[in-house]
Amino acid sequence: ADITTNYDFEKQCLESNAIRDYKRGEEVKIFYGARPNFELFSNSGFVTPDNKFNYTALRFSLGESDKLREKKIQLLNNHSLPDSSKFALCADGPLGDELLSYLRVAWINSEEDFQNAEAAFTNPPVTLQNELRVYTILELKLFKIIQ
Repeated sequence: ADITTNYDFEKQCLESNAIRDYKRGEEVKIFYGARPNFELFSNSGFVTPDNKFNYTALRFSLGESDKLREKKIQLLNNHSLPDSSKFALCADGPLGDELLSYLRVAWINSEEDFQNAEAAFTNPPVTLQNELRVYTILELKLFKIIQ
Protein backbone atom coordinates (compact mmCIF):
# COMPACT_ATOMS: atom_id res chain seq x y z
CA ALA A 1 0.00 0.00 0.00
CA ASP A 2 1.14 3.52 -0.68
CA ILE A 3 -0.18 5.05 2.51
CA THR A 4 0.84 5.32 6.15
CA THR A 5 -1.66 4.88 8.94
CA ASN A 6 -1.17 5.98 12.52
CA TYR A 7 -3.36 6.58 15.52
CA ASP A 8 -3.35 10.20 16.77
CA PHE A 9 -3.90 10.00 20.54
CA GLU A 10 -4.54 13.75 20.90
CA LYS A 11 -7.27 13.77 18.25
CA GLN A 12 -8.33 10.23 19.18
CA CYS A 13 -8.56 9.17 15.57
CA LEU A 14 -6.83 7.07 12.95
CA GLU A 15 -5.09 9.10 10.24
CA SER A 16 -4.02 7.75 6.86
CA ASN A 17 -1.71 9.72 4.60
CA ALA A 18 -0.82 8.99 0.99
CA ILE A 19 2.90 8.70 0.29
CA ARG A 20 2.35 9.15 -3.44
CA ASP A 21 -0.07 11.10 -5.60
CA TYR A 22 -3.35 9.44 -6.58
CA LYS A 23 -5.45 10.23 -9.63
CA ARG A 24 -9.06 11.26 -9.13
CA GLY A 25 -11.17 8.09 -8.78
CA GLU A 26 -8.14 5.80 -8.30
CA GLU A 27 -8.70 3.12 -5.67
CA VAL A 28 -6.68 3.44 -2.48
CA LYS A 29 -5.91 0.10 -0.85
CA ILE A 30 -4.82 -0.58 2.69
CA PHE A 31 -2.81 -3.65 3.66
CA TYR A 32 -3.36 -4.47 7.32
CA GLY A 33 -0.38 -6.77 7.48
CA ALA A 34 0.01 -10.51 7.82
CA ARG A 35 -2.38 -10.77 10.76
CA PRO A 36 -4.70 -13.50 12.00
CA ASN A 37 -8.39 -12.71 12.29
CA PHE A 38 -8.33 -12.19 16.05
CA GLU A 39 -5.75 -9.38 15.61
CA LEU A 40 -7.68 -7.85 12.71
CA PHE A 41 -10.86 -7.92 14.79
CA SER A 42 -9.32 -6.54 17.98
CA ASN A 43 -7.31 -3.83 16.17
CA SER A 44 -9.48 -2.96 13.18
CA GLY A 45 -12.96 -4.33 13.88
CA PHE A 46 -13.30 -6.86 11.04
CA VAL A 47 -12.28 -10.36 9.97
CA THR A 48 -11.71 -11.89 6.54
CA PRO A 49 -13.23 -15.30 5.70
CA ASP A 50 -10.31 -16.78 3.74
CA ASN A 51 -7.44 -15.22 5.68
CA LYS A 52 -4.24 -17.09 4.77
CA PHE A 53 -2.60 -15.54 7.84
CA ASN A 54 -5.24 -16.91 10.24
CA TYR A 55 -2.83 -18.66 12.57
CA THR A 56 -0.81 -17.87 15.63
CA ALA A 57 2.77 -18.78 16.40
CA LEU A 58 3.44 -20.78 19.55
CA ARG A 59 6.97 -20.92 20.94
CA PHE A 60 8.10 -23.84 23.05
CA SER A 61 11.42 -24.99 24.45
CA LEU A 62 12.55 -27.75 26.75
CA GLY A 63 13.29 -26.69 30.31
CA GLU A 64 16.98 -26.36 31.17
CA SER A 65 16.46 -28.22 34.46
CA ASP A 66 14.46 -31.09 32.93
CA LYS A 67 16.12 -34.32 34.13
CA LEU A 68 15.15 -36.01 30.83
CA ARG A 69 16.26 -33.07 28.67
CA GLU A 70 19.15 -34.81 26.87
CA LYS A 71 17.05 -37.89 26.10
CA LYS A 72 14.23 -35.69 24.82
CA ILE A 73 16.61 -33.69 22.61
CA GLN A 74 17.96 -36.92 21.12
CA LEU A 75 14.47 -38.29 20.49
CA LEU A 76 13.26 -35.02 18.93
CA ASN A 77 16.38 -34.83 16.74
CA ASN A 78 15.83 -38.45 15.63
CA HIS A 79 12.47 -37.26 14.29
CA SER A 80 13.89 -34.05 12.75
CA LEU A 81 12.42 -31.78 15.44
CA PRO A 82 14.47 -29.16 17.31
CA ASP A 83 14.58 -28.86 21.11
CA SER A 84 12.97 -25.42 20.87
CA SER A 85 10.82 -24.07 18.10
CA LYS A 86 7.99 -21.89 16.90
CA PHE A 87 4.92 -23.73 15.65
CA ALA A 88 2.03 -22.36 13.60
CA LEU A 89 -1.39 -23.11 14.99
CA CYS A 90 -4.12 -22.55 12.41
CA ALA A 91 -7.41 -21.19 13.72
CA ASP A 92 -9.57 -23.44 11.58
CA GLY A 93 -7.46 -26.55 11.19
CA PRO A 94 -6.28 -29.51 13.23
CA LEU A 95 -3.19 -29.44 15.41
CA GLY A 96 -0.06 -30.02 13.36
CA ASP A 97 1.65 -33.37 13.82
CA GLU A 98 4.99 -31.69 14.62
CA LEU A 99 3.47 -29.52 17.36
CA LEU A 100 1.60 -32.42 18.92
CA SER A 101 4.64 -34.73 18.80
CA TYR A 102 6.90 -32.03 20.23
CA LEU A 103 4.56 -31.35 23.14
CA ARG A 104 4.09 -35.03 23.86
CA VAL A 105 7.86 -35.44 24.19
CA ALA A 106 8.34 -32.18 26.09
CA TRP A 107 5.77 -33.14 28.72
CA ILE A 108 7.05 -36.64 29.47
CA ASN A 109 7.97 -36.40 33.13
CA SER A 110 9.25 -39.81 34.17
CA GLU A 111 11.69 -42.48 33.04
CA GLU A 112 8.80 -44.92 33.00
CA ASP A 113 6.80 -42.74 30.57
CA PHE A 114 9.91 -42.20 28.49
CA GLN A 115 9.86 -45.94 27.70
CA ASN A 116 6.76 -45.18 25.59
CA ALA A 117 8.23 -42.00 24.07
CA GLU A 118 8.15 -43.27 20.49
CA ALA A 119 4.36 -43.18 20.79
CA ALA A 120 4.63 -39.38 20.78
CA PHE A 121 4.94 -39.68 17.00
CA THR A 122 2.03 -42.08 16.49
CA ASN A 123 -1.31 -42.93 18.02
CA PRO A 124 -2.17 -43.87 20.72
CA PRO A 125 -0.31 -41.19 22.71
CA VAL A 126 2.47 -41.80 25.25
CA THR A 127 0.05 -42.07 28.18
CA LEU A 128 -3.36 -40.62 28.95
CA GLN A 129 -1.80 -38.37 31.63
CA ASN A 130 0.78 -37.09 29.14
CA GLU A 131 -1.94 -36.33 26.61
CA LEU A 132 -3.95 -34.42 29.23
CA ARG A 133 -0.86 -32.37 30.16
CA VAL A 134 -0.24 -31.57 26.48
CA TYR A 135 -3.75 -30.23 25.91
CA THR A 136 -3.75 -28.35 29.23
CA ILE A 137 -0.49 -26.61 28.31
CA LEU A 138 -1.86 -25.74 24.89
CA GLU A 139 -5.03 -24.34 26.41
CA LEU A 140 -3.05 -22.22 28.89
CA LYS A 141 -0.72 -20.94 26.17
CA LEU A 142 -3.63 -19.95 23.93
CA PHE A 143 -5.48 -18.30 26.80
CA LYS A 144 -2.37 -16.23 27.54
CA ILE A 145 -2.16 -15.14 23.88
CA ILE A 146 -5.75 -13.92 23.68
CA GLN A 147 -5.69 -12.01 26.97
